[in-house]
Amino acid sequence: MSRAAAEARPGFGLPSRPDGVKTPHSLTRERRHSPEREPRPRRIIAYAGESARRLAFAKAVNQAATRGFAGDLINLPGGEEQDISDTIAVMLRKIMVANQTIVEEKLAKPRDTVIIIAADIRTRIGASRINKGKPKNLEGVRRTFQRMARSDHPYYTVESSSGVRINNRQPSVTSDSTTILLDPKRVKYLSTPEGFMDYQRRFAEYYSSPAYLNDGNHKPIQITDLAAGLSLPVLIADNAVLEINGVGTIDPEFYGAVKESIYNVGIGFNLNLLKNVWPNVGQFVESYPWLENATTSCLRREPAQL
Repeated sequence: MSRAAAEARPGFGLPSRPDGVKTPHSLTRERRHSPEREPRPRRIIAYAGESARRLAFAKAVNQAATRGFAGDLINLPGGEEQDISDTIAVMLRKIMVANQTIVEEKLAKPRDTVIIIAADIRTRIGASRINKGKPKNLEGVRRTFQRMARSDHPYYTVESSSGVRINNRQPSVTSDSTTILLDPKRVKYLSTPEGFMDYQRRFAEYYSSPAYLNDGNHKPIQITDLAAGLSLPVLIADNAVLEINGVGTIDPEFYGAVKESIYNVGIGFNLNLLKNVWPNVGQFVESYPWLENATTSCLRREPAQL
C-alpha cells in the first residue's frame, strides 16, 4: 500500500483524541495488547442419579442435540435413595443433592447455565396406595406375585416422576403412569417356586442380552434393582401381559404401546420437560436404537410354560 493511500485511511497516524474517543488505529493497538478474553459461558447439564439407563440416554440425546443445545454432561449422585412412596419427593431430593454438590465443589461459574435433570420410579400393586421401590430380597418379589395371584384381574402401575431445574429457578416437575394388566394364569404360575425360577431365568437372560446392554452402555442388573422387582420386558416375553394402558396384545397399536411403556418404566424422563433442555428429544426417542432393540426383543416371545 502506498503511503498516500495509507494516509488516506481513517485514523492513520493519529493518537486517541483529547476527548477520549478512540481512533480506529488506537483501538487496534489496544486489542493487540489487551488481556485474553474470558472463556465463554458453559452449558452444564447434570444428571442426578445412579441409573446407567438414564445416563446412557442423556449422553445419546445430548450428542444428537440441535446445535446450540448440547452441553457439558456430568453425572452427580442424587444421595441415598429414600424408601418412601412419593416419587416427586424422591426426585426433588436428587436435584437438591446434585445442586449442593455443584455449589460446594464450584463446578460452575456465575455466567454458566446449569441444568439438573432427575427422575424416580415406583410401582403400585393393584389398587394399593403404597408405591413400592426396590425390593430388599427375592422373597419379597415372590410375595408380590403371590399377592397378585389372588386377584382375578391382576395389574400393577408404574409411576414415574421427573424434573428439570434450570439455574436458580424452581424445578419443573411432572408425573406419568403406566398400567399393566396381567394374565391371571401366568401370574399364578409365576407365584409358584417353579414359575418364579423361570422368571429369574428369563430376567437374567434379558438383562445380559445385547438388546439390553446397548454396546456396553448398560450393565447387567438384578431383580432387586427394579421397583417391586417387576420387569415389563420380561413379563411381555413370558406372555404374562394382556394390556398396557388399555391397549391389548392383538391391537395394531400394541407395538407402540410397548415401546412407549419401556421408555417410561426404563428411563422415565418426561419428554415435554426434556424439550426445555433438548428441543429435538421427541424425534430422537422415535429412533433411539436401544429402545427399538428392547421393544423388538421382548416381543419375540417364547412358548409359555405352565
